[in-house]
Amino acid sequence: MPESGREIEYKFRQRRIPKRRPSEDNRQYAYRAIREEILMLDLPPGERLREVELATLLCVSRTPVHDAIERLRLDGLADSVPNRGAVVSALNPENISNCLWLLDIFCCDVISSFFTNKVSKEQIAILNFLLAHVEEAVKENDSRRYARLITDFFQQFFTLGGQYNLVWTGLSRTYSDIYRLNVLIAESSGAASSLTYLLRQMTHALSERKSDKAAFYIRKWLLLTEKLIPQLQEDYPDYWINT
Repeated sequence: MPESGREIEYKFRQRRIPKRRPSEDNRQYAYRAIREEILMLDLPPGERLREVELATLLCVSRTPVHDAIERLRLDGLADSVPNRGAVVSALNPENISNCLWLLDIFCCDVISSFFTNKVSKEQIAILNFLLAHVEEAVKENDSRRYARLITDFFQQFFTLGGQYNLVWTGLSRTYSDIYRLNVLIAESSGAASSLTYLLRQMTHALSERKSDKAAFYIRKWLLLTEKLIPQLQEDYPDYWINT
Protein backbone atom coordinates (compact mmCIF):
# COMPACT_ATOMS: atom_id res chain seq x y z
CA MET A 1 0.00 0.00 0.00
CA PRO A 2 1.24 3.56 -0.70
CA GLU A 3 2.37 5.57 2.27
CA SER A 4 -0.01 8.19 3.63
CA GLY A 5 0.97 11.81 4.06
CA ARG A 6 1.16 11.27 7.83
CA GLU A 7 3.53 8.30 7.37
CA ILE A 8 5.73 10.30 4.98
CA GLU A 9 5.85 13.24 7.39
CA TYR A 10 6.78 10.92 10.26
CA LYS A 11 9.55 9.34 8.16
CA PHE A 12 10.90 12.76 7.22
CA ARG A 13 11.02 13.84 10.85
CA GLN A 14 13.31 10.94 11.73
CA ARG A 15 16.04 12.46 9.56
CA ARG A 16 18.63 15.06 10.38
CA ILE A 17 17.07 17.99 8.57
CA PRO A 18 19.56 20.75 7.66
CA LYS A 19 19.27 23.76 9.92
CA ARG A 20 18.48 27.16 8.52
CA ARG A 21 21.45 29.49 8.15
CA PRO A 22 21.03 33.04 9.52
CA SER A 23 21.55 34.55 6.06
CA GLU A 24 18.92 32.38 4.32
CA ASP A 25 15.41 33.39 3.41
CA ASN A 26 12.67 30.76 3.06
CA ARG A 27 13.35 30.08 -0.63
CA GLN A 28 17.10 29.70 -0.16
CA TYR A 29 16.63 27.44 2.85
CA ALA A 30 14.02 25.21 1.20
CA TYR A 31 16.18 24.73 -1.88
CA ARG A 32 19.36 23.95 0.06
CA ALA A 33 17.64 21.65 2.55
CA ILE A 34 15.73 19.60 -0.04
CA ARG A 35 18.77 19.44 -2.32
CA GLU A 36 20.91 18.18 0.55
CA GLU A 37 18.31 15.55 1.43
CA ILE A 38 18.42 14.35 -2.18
CA LEU A 39 22.21 14.31 -2.39
CA MET A 40 22.48 12.36 0.85
CA LEU A 41 19.86 9.87 -0.44
CA ASP A 42 17.59 10.64 2.51
CA LEU A 43 15.18 11.46 -0.28
CA PRO A 44 16.06 8.52 -2.56
CA PRO A 45 15.53 8.30 -6.32
CA GLY A 46 11.86 7.84 -7.14
CA GLU A 47 10.65 9.45 -3.90
CA ARG A 48 7.74 11.84 -4.39
CA LEU A 49 8.43 15.43 -3.44
CA ARG A 50 5.23 16.27 -1.61
CA GLU A 51 5.03 20.01 -1.15
CA VAL A 52 2.74 19.98 1.89
CA GLU A 53 4.85 17.49 3.88
CA LEU A 54 8.12 19.20 2.93
CA ALA A 55 6.73 22.62 3.87
CA THR A 56 5.60 21.26 7.24
CA LEU A 57 8.94 19.59 7.80
CA LEU A 58 10.92 22.76 7.04
CA CYS A 59 8.44 25.10 8.79
CA VAL A 60 7.90 27.21 5.67
CA SER A 61 4.96 27.80 3.35
CA ARG A 62 4.37 25.78 0.17
CA THR A 63 5.55 28.58 -2.12
CA PRO A 64 9.30 28.35 -1.32
CA VAL A 65 9.07 24.55 -1.48
CA HIS A 66 7.37 24.73 -4.88
CA ASP A 67 10.06 27.14 -6.12
CA ALA A 68 12.79 24.87 -4.73
CA ILE A 69 11.40 21.86 -6.59
CA GLU A 70 11.33 23.87 -9.82
CA ARG A 71 15.02 24.73 -9.31
CA LEU A 72 15.80 21.09 -8.59
CA ARG A 73 14.18 20.15 -11.90
CA LEU A 74 16.56 22.55 -13.65
CA ASP A 75 19.45 20.98 -11.72
CA GLY A 76 18.47 17.52 -12.93
CA LEU A 77 17.63 16.33 -9.42
CA ALA A 78 13.85 16.18 -9.82
CA ASP A 79 11.54 14.98 -12.58
CA SER A 80 7.87 15.45 -13.39
CA VAL A 81 6.02 12.14 -13.66
CA PRO A 82 2.43 11.91 -14.92
CA ASN A 83 -0.07 11.17 -12.13
CA ARG A 84 2.68 11.42 -9.52
CA GLY A 85 3.98 14.97 -9.71
CA ALA A 86 7.59 15.75 -8.84
CA VAL A 87 9.88 12.87 -7.89
CA VAL A 88 13.58 12.61 -7.11
CA SER A 89 15.54 11.90 -10.29
CA ALA A 90 17.08 8.47 -10.74
CA LEU A 91 20.82 8.06 -11.01
CA ASN A 92 22.02 8.12 -14.61
CA PRO A 93 25.09 5.94 -15.34
CA GLU A 94 25.70 7.75 -18.62
CA ASN A 95 25.78 11.13 -16.87
CA ILE A 96 28.17 9.73 -14.28
CA SER A 97 30.50 8.32 -16.94
CA ASN A 98 30.47 11.64 -18.82
CA CYS A 99 31.24 13.57 -15.65
CA LEU A 100 34.10 11.20 -14.80
CA TRP A 101 35.44 11.70 -18.32
CA LEU A 102 35.37 15.48 -17.84
CA LEU A 103 37.04 15.11 -14.45
CA ASP A 104 39.80 13.07 -16.07
CA ILE A 105 40.51 15.87 -18.54
CA PHE A 106 40.33 18.72 -16.07
CA CYS A 107 42.08 16.98 -13.16
CA CYS A 108 45.15 16.36 -15.32
CA ASP A 109 45.13 20.03 -16.34
CA VAL A 110 44.83 21.06 -12.70
CA ILE A 111 47.79 18.84 -11.79
CA SER A 112 49.89 20.60 -14.43
CA SER A 113 48.82 23.96 -13.05
CA PHE A 114 50.05 22.93 -9.58
CA PHE A 115 53.57 23.04 -10.97
CA THR A 116 53.28 26.04 -13.29
CA ASN A 117 51.70 28.04 -10.46
CA LYS A 118 54.17 26.64 -7.93
CA VAL A 119 51.56 25.52 -5.43
CA SER A 120 53.42 25.07 -2.14
CA LYS A 121 53.57 21.95 0.03
CA GLU A 122 51.79 23.94 2.73
CA GLN A 123 48.87 24.48 0.37
CA ILE A 124 48.84 20.83 -0.65
CA ALA A 125 48.69 19.99 3.07
CA ILE A 126 45.10 21.26 3.00
CA LEU A 127 44.23 18.32 0.76
CA ASN A 128 45.92 15.90 3.16
CA PHE A 129 43.98 17.44 6.04
CA LEU A 130 40.71 16.77 4.24
CA LEU A 131 41.78 13.21 3.41
CA ALA A 132 42.51 12.55 7.07
CA HIS A 133 38.86 13.34 7.77
CA VAL A 134 37.78 11.18 4.82
CA GLU A 135 39.69 8.28 6.38
CA GLU A 136 37.88 8.87 9.66
CA ALA A 137 34.54 8.81 7.85
CA VAL A 138 35.48 5.49 6.20
CA LYS A 139 36.40 3.95 9.55
CA GLU A 140 33.15 5.19 11.10
CA ASN A 141 31.06 4.01 8.11
CA ASP A 142 29.69 7.54 7.84
CA SER A 143 28.58 7.64 4.21
CA ARG A 144 27.10 11.15 4.45
CA ARG A 145 30.33 12.61 5.78
CA TYR A 146 32.41 10.63 3.28
CA ALA A 147 30.49 11.97 0.27
CA ARG A 148 30.59 15.53 1.57
CA LEU A 149 34.34 15.42 2.27
CA ILE A 150 35.19 13.90 -1.11
CA THR A 151 33.34 16.81 -2.70
CA ASP A 152 35.19 19.28 -0.46
CA PHE A 153 38.46 17.63 -1.49
CA PHE A 154 37.84 18.10 -5.20
CA GLN A 155 36.57 21.63 -4.71
CA GLN A 156 39.77 22.51 -2.85
CA PHE A 157 41.85 20.68 -5.45
CA PHE A 158 40.34 22.75 -8.26
CA THR A 159 40.64 25.95 -6.23
CA LEU A 160 44.37 25.39 -5.70
CA GLY A 161 44.68 25.00 -9.46
CA GLY A 162 43.96 28.70 -9.88
CA GLN A 163 41.24 29.66 -12.32
CA TYR A 164 40.04 26.07 -12.33
CA ASN A 165 37.73 26.93 -9.45
CA LEU A 166 35.46 28.32 -12.18
CA VAL A 167 35.62 24.95 -13.93
CA TRP A 168 34.58 23.24 -10.70
CA THR A 169 31.60 25.59 -10.37
CA GLY A 170 30.45 24.44 -13.80
CA LEU A 171 31.17 20.78 -13.10
CA SER A 172 29.33 20.82 -9.79
CA ARG A 173 26.01 21.00 -11.68
CA THR A 174 26.71 17.63 -13.30
CA TYR A 175 28.52 16.26 -10.24
CA SER A 176 25.34 15.62 -8.23
CA ASP A 177 25.01 12.02 -9.48
CA ILE A 178 28.63 11.33 -8.49
CA TYR A 179 27.86 12.81 -5.06
CA ARG A 180 25.02 10.33 -4.64
CA LEU A 181 27.20 7.58 -6.07
CA ASN A 182 29.77 8.29 -3.36
CA VAL A 183 27.10 7.87 -0.69
CA LEU A 184 26.32 4.41 -2.11
CA ILE A 185 30.01 3.54 -2.38
CA ALA A 186 30.60 4.37 1.29
CA GLU A 187 27.49 2.44 2.34
CA SER A 188 27.89 -0.79 0.45
CA SER A 189 30.82 -1.40 -1.87
CA GLY A 190 33.73 -1.65 0.56
CA ALA A 191 35.84 0.31 -1.92
CA ALA A 192 35.85 3.63 -0.08
CA SER A 193 39.15 2.89 1.65
CA SER A 194 40.81 1.93 -1.66
CA LEU A 195 39.55 5.11 -3.30
CA THR A 196 40.82 7.20 -0.40
CA TYR A 197 44.22 5.51 -0.64
CA LEU A 198 44.47 6.50 -4.33
CA LEU A 199 43.76 10.13 -3.47
CA ARG A 200 46.42 9.94 -0.74
CA GLN A 201 48.91 8.69 -3.28
CA MET A 202 47.98 11.50 -5.63
CA THR A 203 48.54 14.21 -3.03
CA HIS A 204 51.83 12.57 -2.03
CA ALA A 205 52.94 12.72 -5.67
CA LEU A 206 51.91 16.39 -5.82
CA SER A 207 54.08 17.11 -2.78
CA GLU A 208 56.98 15.34 -4.49
CA ARG A 209 56.42 17.41 -7.66
CA LYS A 210 55.75 14.25 -9.69
CA SER A 211 52.97 15.30 -12.04
CA ASP A 212 52.87 12.09 -14.09
CA LYS A 213 52.55 10.01 -10.94
CA ALA A 214 49.81 12.27 -9.60
CA ALA A 215 47.90 11.97 -12.89
CA PHE A 216 48.31 8.19 -12.77
CA TYR A 217 46.65 7.96 -9.34
CA ILE A 218 43.77 10.32 -10.10
CA ARG A 219 43.02 8.29 -13.21
CA LYS A 220 43.06 5.10 -11.15
CA TRP A 221 40.57 6.77 -8.78
CA LEU A 222 38.31 7.68 -11.70
CA LEU A 223 38.60 4.21 -13.25
CA LEU A 224 37.79 2.40 -10.01
CA THR A 225 34.83 4.70 -9.38
CA GLU A 226 33.39 3.90 -12.81
CA LYS A 227 33.99 0.17 -12.37
CA LEU A 228 31.78 0.22 -9.25
CA ILE A 229 28.70 1.40 -11.17
CA PRO A 230 27.46 -2.02 -12.45
CA GLN A 231 27.59 -3.57 -8.98
CA LEU A 232 25.78 -0.61 -7.43
CA GLN A 233 23.14 -0.83 -10.15
CA GLU A 234 22.63 -4.45 -9.16
CA ASP A 235 22.55 -3.64 -5.43
CA TYR A 236 20.18 -0.67 -5.79
CA PRO A 237 18.11 -1.36 -8.94
CA ASP A 238 15.35 1.10 -8.01
CA TYR A 239 17.81 4.00 -7.81
CA TRP A 240 18.85 3.97 -11.48
CA ILE A 241 17.15 4.93 -14.73
CA ASN A 242 15.99 2.08 -16.92
CA THR A 243 18.45 1.57 -19.76
